[in-house]
Amino acid sequence: VAMIAIVSICSILLQIVIGSNSTELGWNHAMKHALHVGVGFAVMLLVYRLDYTFIGQFAKYIAILFWGYVFINIHFSGLEMNGARAWAYIPGIGAISLRALIYLFIPVYAGLLYEYRGKGVQGLMKSIAWMLLAIWICLQIPATSQACLMFFMMAVLLSLAVWKEWFGIKRIPFLIGF
Repeated sequence: VAMIAIVSICSILLQIVIGSNSTELGWNHAMKHALHVGVGFAVMLLVYRLDYTFIGQFAKYIAILFWGYVFINIHFSGLEMNGARAWAYIPGIGAISLRALIYLFIPVYAGLLYEYRGKGVQGLMKSIAWMLLAIWICLQIPATSQACLMFFMMAVLLSLAVWKEWFGIKRIPFLIGF
């Protein structure tokens, strides 16, 4: 946190130097940057101190709402830029990339794995189904490289859950096959 604070302060100072030397940018640009960095740092601290048990308790519902929102934006109400409907409008924030937003599913997927622990093969199959849904939606954007990254990150989480014997299956045969 201290390192991020130092980098943030350095970026503000850099923008002040650039703004004072540029007639086009001026102080207004530096002040806007300082405000954005301050808000970003506050949000980062909030996320850092957040209690993630909420995600674990309501992972299924969060996942359904999340993918419903992403799916609706991809196919119906999303903003189209450069020929791709890969943007969503969030009031108060503005346009945000669905490609960036999709990475928020990773902690939700971890919550799903935790919710399905102890459910045996059925829990494992549901976990794999959520993984396949995430990859399918990534391919709808289309974002093939992101689908591969999402698969890799979720596969690591699933492999760790199987290794910790959350599903009560034989871990070595599954991990070799997976």
